[in-house]
Amino acid sequence: MCMTGLLIMTGSKVVGPCLLIFEIELMMVLQDNPLITEYIKPVPKKTSFRWDFLFRHLSVIGVAVLLMVAPLEKSEDEEEE
Repeated sequence: MCMTGLLIMTGSKVVGPCLLIFEIELMMVLQDNPLITEYIKPVPKKTSFRWDFLFRHLSVIGVAVLLMVAPLEKSEDEEEE
């Protein structure tokens, strides 16, 4: 995730957001998944599906897509030089 953040900060419009989407998809599959709770230690306190986690991850994927699509804005100071 740190490398992904660095790539996004340096202006990478394809590699950084794609890595972010891949990492978030892994988190969606593995984080507190009720189908694999018997295989992970310690067992999560809540065994039902966490919808708030799902929607939070989907919103981060939406931001990554927005970073890939939206053009970079130039500040007025850069345009004057």
